[in-house]
Amino acid sequence: KQAPTPFERDVFVGWRVTFNDAASTEALLGAIVDPHSKEALYSVEASRRFAQSWKVTLETRVFTGGKPVGSTLPERLAALANPDPDNKNWFITDEDFVQLELAYYF
Repeated sequence: KQAPTPFERDVFVGWRVTFNDAASTEALLGAIVDPHSKEALYSVEASRRFAQSWKVTLETRVFTGGKPVGSTLPERLAALANPDPDNKNWFITDEDFVQLELAYYF
């Protein structure tokens, strides 16, 4: 409960897949889960070339669990001053993102 990091007893599972094909298809999947508070971070990175000069890449991060703290500065400062051991990832609960990239190489 006094750990200086939010990942004190969490479980990480990851999987990297490379298909070894002409399109260089690959994926990296991962998850960090806190078995006590049920907070989790999921990650997906995948890419594939197509045609001669194109590549598509997907990157995503999703955070689950945790309780919202509030959006005002006093509420956030209070959460930092008095951390809840069952809500250590409150500062990233609203930080999910998905990025899709299409690149052309010449």
